[in-house]
Amino acid sequence: MQYGAWQIDRPLTLTLTSGSTGAPKAVVHGARQHLASAAGLIKRLPFTGVHAPQGTDRWLLSLPLYHVSGLAIVWRWLFAGAELGIYPCRGEHLVSALKRVTHASLVPTQIYRVLPELKDNTEPRRLAHVLLGGAAIPTALTQDAEAMGIACWCGYGMTETASTVTLKRADGLDDVARRCLIVMYGYVMMVRLFIVVKR
Repeated sequence: MQYGAWQIDRPLTLTLTSGSTGAPKAVVHGARQHLASAAGLIKRLPFTGVHAPQGTDRWLLSLPLYHVSGLAIVWRWLFAGAELGIYPCRGEHLVSALKRVTHASLVPTQIYRVLPELKDNTEPRRLAHVLLGGAAIPTALTQDAEAMGIACWCGYGMTETASTVTLKRADGLDDVARRCLIVMYGYVMMVRLFIVVKR
């Protein structure tokens, strides 16, 4: 059996939106959209692969694969040539999992609950970057994490855009919405241009 060349724009995934404005809708993406999302995030948030002199980074697969944010973790791993951390991470297992990875995607409540246990210096900890989303991020929380050497990032994503559309350090400055609007306007214009060109 012969196979044709890999087609980066061929439909590859089917993911449901959150349904926040009505019934969930199915969104189809090709590899190009997922890889572009990974490349855009890694351009700002350091995530290095096997060729990095300081060692390979590892992102915890902490989100379900039926959600676009979970899929995005897999695509970042593939794009960077890094490692994917597949460990039990629900409930009391989260602290143990976080000590084995350099990167994680969490909601603020999760990092709030685990910070006291992560301060325990009896076990080595590799966690260096946390991508936060899904709720308001208290500045005091990110300051506590930063004091421990954990860089906190604020992300906003959409299923329609194959995940993250805006990203910044969670530093308490109120500029996420402005950046998000700029990115979203650019994405909408790109989609409209693509539709016009394809006709």
